[in-house]
Amino acid sequence: MNHTITQTGVVVTSVLQIKIEGFSIAKANMKDYTDSFKSTCNIDGYDWEIRFLGDRDHPGLELVFLGESRTNLMAVLSVKVVTGDPRRYDESLPLKENKTMPKAFHRRLDRSLPIYIVPRDKEDGYFETCSTLTLECSVTVFREPAQAEGAMPVPSSNLTQHLGELLRSQAVGDVVFSVIGESFAAHKSVLAARSPVFMAEFFTERKEENSSQRVEVQDMDVTVFKAMLGFIYTDAVPELDEKSEAAATMAFAEKMLVAAVRYGLDRLKVMCERKLALAMDASTVASMLSLAAQQNCSWLKAQCVEFITGGSQENLDTVSATEGYRHLAASNPLMMTELLKAAHGKKCTCSCKTLPDISHQDKLRILRSTQAAPLPTVKHTFTQLSEGVQSLYLLKIDGFSVTKATIGNKTNCIKSRCNVDGYDLEIRFYPAYHDLRDSYYSAVQLAFLGKACTQ
Repeated sequence: MNHTITQTGVVVTSVLQIKIEGFSIAKANMKDYTDSFKSTCNIDGYDWEIRFLGDRDHPGLELVFLGESRTNLMAVLSVKVVTGDPRRYDESLPLKENKTMPKAFHRRLDRSLPIYIVPRDKEDGYFETCSTLTLECSVTVFREPAQAEGAMPVPSSNLTQHLGELLRSQAVGDVVFSVIGESFAAHKSVLAARSPVFMAEFFTERKEENSSQRVEVQDMDVTVFKAMLGFIYTDAVPELDEKSEAAATMAFAEKMLVAAVRYGLDRLKVMCERKLALAMDASTVASMLSLAAQQNCSWLKAQCVEFITGGSQENLDTVSATEGYRHLAASNPLMMTELLKAAHGKKCTCSCKTLPDISHQDKLRILRSTQAAPLPTVKHTFTQLSEGVQSLYLLKIDGFSVTKATIGNKTNCIKSRCNVDGYDLEIRFYPAYHDLRDSYYSAVQLAFLGKACTQ
């Protein structure tokens, strides 16, 4: 008796929530399908975009592929209305999910057929007075297993490992950086491939002016420059993940953010912004906001503004008492204007007097500007609720009738191991399972062999 287990496919499902505040106003101002809300997500390593299409009578959604696929990649978009006007739920707005047909995605900007929230053959006007619309979208991606049966396994890429070793060995370097008396050998081609600033510095048309083998770096710490070089070669910054003193790590992340902006390293910039935002508190948010404004980091800036204006009055008082806040008020009055407008837009109980270090005339001017030009009332948010990975296997048992006759109790089973989403599991098949009611039947059981990092 032989048995084999073969992986036949992988299914990844991500559940996302789209919330549109002021939906009735947004719908009234939408002209055609060129008007849309766009939300980007990453599922199974591929970038996707869910577009909320702006047809006045029949709004809908579509799924757009933003990557490149080398395998047979199929996907389905489904949507369910979670909230709206509960009195308007009827047969034309079912609570069950509406789905697109499965579609193959291969090239960038391939898109699905639109899926409509309200079917076209029903009465119009269902969302005319809907103030907030919340949709629960599921994107299901189907792909073939990484390896065909009997194929030689392909090892994972170790490109960054080799590049890191090349940097550490300082072999065949064609440029040397001097940072506060310390030298670092590097390779112009690698630097230029990763940074537009280095590309312009080393490979412009005036090559004779850029042939210098030694470059002086001003206004940057040695540790920061070394870590930035390491990121260029390996795409990682281990120092950002170290569990050292929080203040020292945050100071390092701030300096790395400045370096990332200086050399056009967008991924490193996002990594630093995320690190700083996760560690944000009332004592550091004002200084962080000042840094975000100086470096033109719009996402981090928005997180700081939300932290300051969206919290309690006690939280605002704590922020206002910090040295960083006083420095921000003195050095960046435009930023203080944005804070006041944000607070005014949220209808905070705090008034202008809770924001210190601004003259009375400036407060009046800011309030007049917020009253003359109110903030837009349409806002949409995009939240990932969950993600599930499903792996499909084919279990084949040769000589099953003989096996069932010879295995006669529920302790004997056929075991097959597999790895799903990085976790080891075991599929146990019982050909003749005997229960308490003296019934015999075949049974399948799943056993977890690893250690869960999360629930």
